Amino acid sequence: MPRTSLAPIFSLLVLVATACGDPAPLTAPDAAADGPPAARPRLYALHSELDLAGNLPGKVGQAVDEVISATDDPDDPTRYIVDHIIAQMEDGTLKKLAQAAEPFVTAYVNQRLLASSPQLISRLVAVGRGLGDAARAFGTMDTLQIAPDGTATHAVVGVRVVLDQQAIELGFADHGMQPVVAPVTLHATAHRLTLDRHTLGLSLGRMLRLVLDGAIVPHVDPGAVDLVGLLQNSVDCVAVGDAMADALGFGEPAAFTQACRDSLTGVATTVYGELDGIDTAQLALDLTGDARTLDDDGDGVMDQLDGAWTGSVGYAGMPAPLTGGTFSGVRVE
Repeated sequence: MPRTSLAPIFSLLVLVATACGDPAPLTAPDAAADGPPAARPRLYALHSELDLAGNLPGKVGQAVDEVISATDDPDDPTRYIVDHIIAQMEDGTLKKLAQAAEPFVTAYVNQRLLASSPQLISRLVAVGRGLGDAARAFGTMDTLQIAPDGTATHAVVGVRVVLDQQAIELGFADHGMQPVVAPVTLHATAHRLTLDRHTLGLSLGRMLRLVLDGAIVPHVDPGAVDLVGLLQNSVDCVAVGDAMADALGFGEPAAFTQACRDSLTGVATTVYGELDGIDTAQLALDLTGDARTLDDDGDGVMDQLDGAWTGSVGYAGMPAPLTGGTFSGVRVE
């Protein structure tokens, strides 16, 4: 999977420096003033960051909480795993005995688990933190394409996340996802560019799952390709099965081993289900952008831009003000 950086990215064009005054709509390029370069399409790659804190769908928090719940008790993650193993047992006398002995079993299994899986807690904490951070400080890769007649489109083409100061970019095209595109009207004056209000509808759950499997999981465990693999690699379920059979004095170790593996798959399935459930409604970004621009080579065409997004973020018809939105970009064509 490609690694680079994550954040909405937008493309812009710098027109001929005009006299100071009110911004004018960006229409067909002035060939006499700008020459042949302005007659070509322009493409800009941007990194955007959006602070979605306080505006996240409830299911995002539920997905993160499912991971955090595996580490939030003093005897976790053992208690969490033992709880799930016992929950999977068939109702009857053996299950009741296991429930009654759970505190003792948890303490006994905990010693064996921590000895055989010392990296488990740090990995779970890292996954929960990474998913929460990605959901709140949301970054995307975007493009802004400007046609020769001055019409423009803003497209979100990927996501960007920073983990331990390492930027990772995941393009939609590499993962079977389509870009999210909206037309946008531009206004230009000397050294400034404004993007009129436009709306992008994002599948936030699918984007966060891409971040989870494509960035967070391999960052935490290079040998895993998804959350199921990370959990299975982090827990020695054979040791857990042996320890539970020893502690209870009944049951087959192999059965507890399989129950341990099933419980880990169930945890990952629950997290994925919560993320998928977010997309029952789209996340609507209603954006207006204002940027400073630079013409590095003096050819009358913008080469760099640095700006801020204002507007709102809405989910299921409930908009809230967008704060702290930024973007920056460079001309790539």
